[in-house]
Amino acid sequence: MDGPRSMTAELAGGDLDGDTFWISWDPRLIFTDNFKAFCYSDQARQANESAADTSKQSYTIADICHFFVEYMKADNLGIIANWHLALADRYGVENKNCMKLAEMHSIAVDFVKTGNRPPTLTKDLQSKTYPHFMEKKDKPDHSSTSILGQLYDEVKKFKIDYNQNKDPNKKPFPYRTLIIDGYLSYIADARILKEEYDRE
Repeated sequence: MDGPRSMTAELAGGDLDGDTFWISWDPRLIFTDNFKAFCYSDQARQANESAADTSKQSYTIADICHFFVEYMKADNLGIIANWHLALADRYGVENKNCMKLAEMHSIAVDFVKTGNRPPTLTKDLQSKTYPHFMEKKDKPDHSSTSILGQLYDEVKKFKIDYNQNKDPNKKPFPYRTLIIDGYLSYIADARILKEEYDRE
């Protein structure tokens, strides 16, 4: 399709690396308001230049190990994502610092592919408070009215109601329809996977 951005760029960031997208024509799911697409052209240009600069070089195992260590030291993707979520919840995604964090997030996501290191995080980009649904017990929080805050509150209500009505002599499972015949043979494996997930 013709336009300022390719269809692949609009749907999946343009790199076609396995990203999944979903298309719906249901008018009930169409946004009434939308934000202008974030411009990633500078980052794409830098990535292409970086790839061109290094395409003719040969690398040793030592080079790869060095890059891996540098990547691990500079990997701040999770922190960037959390700071962005907290700021966006309070001030909206068009906030100046949110935009900066979005740009940093995009660079950090592709760091392992492009070798372009994300900028260093500075305290001025950090939100002073975090939305209550992030459960940052050691940080000041604010009560979020966003959809994430509302969903969190509904889930908490469900948990409270469920616990209040629980029969102490039984261990009920609230999702009986998810139980399939032969499930007992998977319980041991499921426990191991759950413990591994909880450690992450």
